Amino acid sequence: MAKIKQFVKDFFKLSPVLLFLGCMAIILLMETFGRHSLIGALSFLVHEPVRFIFNALIIMTPFTVFYLFRRRRLGFCLVGFVWLFIGIVNGVVLAFRVTPFSTIDFRLWDDALMVIGKYFEPWMTVLLIVLLVAVIIAFVIFLVKLKKYEGEMHRIRNAVIIAAYWVVMYFTMKALIGNGVFTTTIPNLAYAYKDYGVSYCFTVTGMRNGMRKPIDYTKDKIAKINKNVDKKLEKKDKKEPHKANVIFLQLESFFDIGYVKNYYFNEDPVPYFNYLKDNYSSGFLTVPAFGAGTANTEFESMTGMKLSFFSPGEYPYKTVLKKRTAESIPYDLQSIGYSTHNIHNNTATFYGRSKVFTNIGYQTFSTIETMWSKDTTNTGWAKDRILTGEIMDALRSTDTPDYIYAISVQGHGDYYKEEAQVDEPEVWVNGIDDADQTDAVNYYVKQIGEMDGFVEELCHTLTAFDEDTILVLYGDHLPGLGFTDESLKNGDVFQTEYVIWSNFDMKRKVQNLSAYQLGAEALDRLNIHTGTITRYHQAQRKSKKYLANLRELQYDLLYGDMYSFDGENPFLQEDMTYGVQDVTISRVLRTETRTILYGQKFTQFSHVFLNGKEVESELIGPSSMSIEEELKDGDKIYVSQMTAKGKVLLNSRTYRYSAYDKGLEAID
Repeated sequence: MAKIKQFVKDFFKLSPVLLFLGCMAIILLMETFGRHSLIGALSFLVHEPVRFIFNALIIMTPFTVFYLFRRRRLGFCLVGFVWLFIGIVNGVVLAFRVTPFSTIDFRLWDDALMVIGKYFEPWMTVLLIVLLVAVIIAFVIFLVKLKKYEGEMHRIRNAVIIAAYWVVMYFTMKALIGNGVFTTTIPNLAYAYKDYGVSYCFTVTGMRNGMRKPIDYTKDKIAKINKNVDKKLEKKDKKEPHKANVIFLQLESFFDIGYVKNYYFNEDPVPYFNYLKDNYSSGFLTVPAFGAGTANTEFESMTGMKLSFFSPGEYPYKTVLKKRTAESIPYDLQSIGYSTHNIHNNTATFYGRSKVFTNIGYQTFSTIETMWSKDTTNTGWAKDRILTGEIMDALRSTDTPDYIYAISVQGHGDYYKEEAQVDEPEVWVNGIDDADQTDAVNYYVKQIGEMDGFVEELCHTLTAFDEDTILVLYGDHLPGLGFTDESLKNGDVFQTEYVIWSNFDMKRKVQNLSAYQLGAEALDRLNIHTGTITRYHQAQRKSKKYLANLRELQYDLLYGDMYSFDGENPFLQEDMTYGVQDVTISRVLRTETRTILYGQKFTQFSHVFLNGKEVESELIGPSSMSIEEELKDGDKIYVSQMTAKGKVLLNSRTYRYSAYDKGLEAID
């Protein structure tokens, strides 16, 4: 016991050797949490000793600063706690999604709060908060009892040594990156955390956002790229474009689960999707996400820009697109007479879409707050069948061709929740030994089966529609069901599939694409060649410098001097409206106890305001609501559509009540 006490005492003197050993222990714990395996962490140490040791040195770096202070023990404990906290959070996060915890998650905290109830029971959330508070209190008590360092400080000597250590670390990192031991180009965080270590990857994700300026970025270079594009498309530009309606349907976590090895089903889980693949243009689609990251697949398919050109782990929705407008397919199609709509059967504010979509050219945004929907999955997500009517409403709302980007949500997890179990599945899986995995897969299969039925219904509806329309449908990423490259017949967890369907004759093409190429390919089929990035894909996809020059254009449009548009950003922020139909109150009727409001587009998110104050209301249906208050002559009333967090998306007109004829008059 005396030896243990002496060791602890010596440890808190924290000689550099003991500090390094402590950091090695911390990184071993962090890797254990992240890999959910001590054996996996030890394997990383044995097979990648240089990377493991450098991860420990990264952890050690902030510790060194506290050699300049007497309260160094306090500093050491705080830094150690922070690193361990990062490791623990990463382990917890990876239990529910595939993407590891990174600095970008601090930008997504509000979105995390929106969906936490889908993954945790209320009692679990409360328990986690109580445990966290208890740990913090215990840690604070421990810190208060720590004594100051009483020895000689040697601040100048320590400062020189610390500065030298930081300089050596900087140049060592550059050397290791230069020799390929580490990299700053991380297309996939899940793989990178396993290959390079938690502390390194977490640090890299916090070092920068956005894109690095290409070395040879100049006005002449951009002009040359665009000139070559114009030359290649010269003949196509002379042809008349086919201005059909263009619908993109992004299906949440959707793919043909028949690609999983050793999974056997009593019948095809997605028969209509497989019919479409066999009869229309189709292929594999490489997406920038796996298990999560819907917004990044959206970003690529809406803009034609490549996510891997950004910093590791970045969500452009949470960085550059919050601050400025950017060229996109919606903006480009507006320039040739299209109306642009986005439809999503989830809340408007998730991933910051309510802000971002005003910056990428959407004129309307129909969200769950504007939809009448009570049909949800066992885990609380809205079912996708509602999107058929919403898409048709958007098509009928204009007399122009329409571009519609619909984002589904039904296929979302958590697949392992108790509520997700399917008692008597119509389609079920065999070949899985684990009962929990079987239940999760059966739940997932039920959802994609219903989504497949929705796609069939939509195609039949569009077939009968009297306007030429193409439908581009695809999965945004694979589900978080533990699949690996080795477990898939196609061998790539970053591949889903796409289909380009039309209600008019179109030649079938089978080819594999990436999400950032999909929009340009679909428009090329219509002989539409508009937009800098779209035109570039259509002209140069097979060129040797394809990706290098795409990076140049992408930088120019997002962070550069906009040489492609003579130095000016031509894209004005949209005054986006929610929904394609107005919320209205047409008449009121007083019963013995309540006042009934009749109108249209009432939803579960409708709130009634009387004389400027919200009053309690009861939703009866999409065309009727009731309030307890009896209207008096001159009362002013309106309905507001609000998110669950109270953000107002749109209001009806304000109506003045007349007691004389019991009618309403719109006054704004």
